[in-house]
Amino acid sequence: MKHQLSKALNEREEIEKSRTKLYHTYINKLDDMLSDDMYVEMRTRLEKMYKEVNENIAKLKQGTERLNSDKDFTTDFMQNYVKYQGFTILTRDIIADIVDKIIIGSDKAIKIVFKFQDEVKKYAPFFESSITDDTLVI
Repeated sequence: MKHQLSKALNEREEIEKSRTKLYHTYINKLDDMLSDDMYVEMRTRLEKMYKEVNENIAKLKQGTERLNSDKDFTTDFMQNYVKYQGFTILTRDIIADIVDKIIIGSDKAIKIVFKFQDEVKKYAPFFESSITDDTLVI
C-alpha cells in the first residue's frame, strides 16, 4: 500500500506540473499555439485527473491509518500472507495457519472458512486484490 500511495503522490505532482505548464502556456500565448477552447478542454481534463488522484490518495491514506490502528490483524494476517505468499502446495502447517474450519455438507460439498476472512473483506478496498464471496485473490 505504501508503494501505491507513493505512486499516487508522484502522479499528483506530475499533474500539478502539467497544470502549471498549461497555465503559463496559455498566459503567454506562445505563438498562438493554444486557443481558448483548447485551454478550457485541457484544463478540465487535468482538473478531473487531479480530483481522481486526490480521492485515491485519501483512500490510500485512510487504508494505511486503518491498518496501522489494527495491529493484531495486521501483524497476524500479514505474517501469514508473507510467509505463504507464492506457495503452490498446500501443507498441514499452512492449513493450520490460514483455515478456520472446513465444512462438509450433506451433499458432500466442501466449504472452507479462512481465518481473517471478515477482516480481509473489511480491508479489501485498500489492497490490490479482488474478493468475491468467500474467495480472496491477492
